[in-house]
Amino acid sequence: MAAGERQQCGLTSAYCYCCWPHPLARRIGKQRTCQTKPFLNFSAVSISRKKICSISPSMRSKMKQNKPRQSRLALRRTTLMTRTNLLIALIITLLLPGIAPASEDWNALSHEQQRILKRFESRWNQIPEKRREHLARGAERWMKMTPEQRQKSKQRLQRWQKMTPEQRALVRERYQHFRQLSPKQQQRLRQKRNWFKSLPPEKRQALRERWRNITPEQRQRIRERWRNITPEQRQHHLRQQMQDYRNHRPRTR
Repeated sequence: MAAGERQQCGLTSAYCYCCWPHPLARRIGKQRTCQTKPFLNFSAVSISRKKICSISPSMRSKMKQNKPRQSRLALRRTTLMTRTNLLIALIITLLLPGIAPASEDWNALSHEQQRILKRFESRWNQIPEKRREHLARGAERWMKMTPEQRQKSKQRLQRWQKMTPEQRALVRERYQHFRQLSPKQQQRLRQKRNWFKSLPPEKRQALRERWRNITPEQRQRIRERWRNITPEQRQHHLRQQMQDYRNHRPRTR
């Protein structure tokens, strides 16, 4: 028999699937051995498995009909699982109202939060919900602070209380502008702030006075020039400024 030639198997109506290991042949029935296996020259076979070992048309139509049925069953299972998950979430929401955010109820706060926010206890329910959330998060951050960080926070709060309404509005505006910057720009501003805080008080005061005395056009040119230089040039400029200050600062005996 020539390579790839089909031979009718007497054990089934389909073409012989015992003589060629076709994966679809397992769907027809039990594996049986054909008594008359044809000789196949595997070196000369260039026809695909589907052509050498095909399935009867009736069995092929049954297999095609099973595919949509399996898809419908999978869709029903997915829909049932989704409905079950939604039902579980609804039951948890109705039966466990205590899972609400801690800022909605004073009793839901921890003991440490209540101790820190003791002065707000009498009017806690009258405070807007958004501010209650800020107070609860602030108390949680306060518990994690070191004594030095708490001292700095108290100083910032005292400066805030001494500000006029116009100054507070300006601070809020600057903070909103900072939030709109990219992470890279925010990191750059933090570096500038840290550098400014590392300067001696006399140098910081001198820089503030110098900045107040220049015109808006000069300020804009300074910003553009600083924005266009490379980080290495910025570091060199800052080191030069510090060196000039050390050389010209008044010496105390």
